[in-house]
Amino acid sequence: MALAESPASTPELELLKLEYFRRYQYEIQEEYYLTRGAAHRASAQRTMFVGGAGIFIAALTGGFASLAEGMATALAAIAVIGAAISAYAASREAMTQDRRNAERYDRTLTALRGLYGRLDRVRQAVANGNREALVEFVGAVNEQISLEHRQWLESSEATKEGIAKLDAALARAQPAKADGTSPNV
Repeated sequence: MALAESPASTPELELLKLEYFRRYQYEIQEEYYLTRGAAHRASAQRTMFVGGAGIFIAALTGGFASLAEGMATALAAIAVIGAAISAYAASREAMTQDRRNAERYDRTLTALRGLYGRLDRVRQAVANGNREALVEFVGAVNEQISLEHRQWLESSEATKEGIAKLDAALARAQPAKADGTSPNV
């Protein structure tokens, strides 16, 4: 939000700008980080539960397989299913990164709330004609939001780079066709 200064800028107008920013930028972002952080936490907990259940199934059936002579093959198959469930959960967490996102959103929310704790002091300063307090408050809130977004972009770029390297390695590993061209990946 750019804070253009108008020739008729008064402390009252600056206070209105502050309240507009608080209502339509800060509060919306606070709600977003609160809601999405909770959703990521819940998803991470479900994934952790599924992974734990898979490990439990694999361990339990592996232990019973040694005791039950005639059912060893069936119990081993169930143990493999438990291991697969556990591997699925680990892969899902690696892909969704719910736990990491929940932590990142919680940190951003905490930082935003820390800034919000200074809002009354900012209001008072703006009411006393200190427009710089408004500009700095808006800048600090936007910086926190931007910081979280930059972290997300950096993570996305790292993923793209990793995929590109993997594709290149796969292309190099494939044998050439009879006509001398590389097969499609």
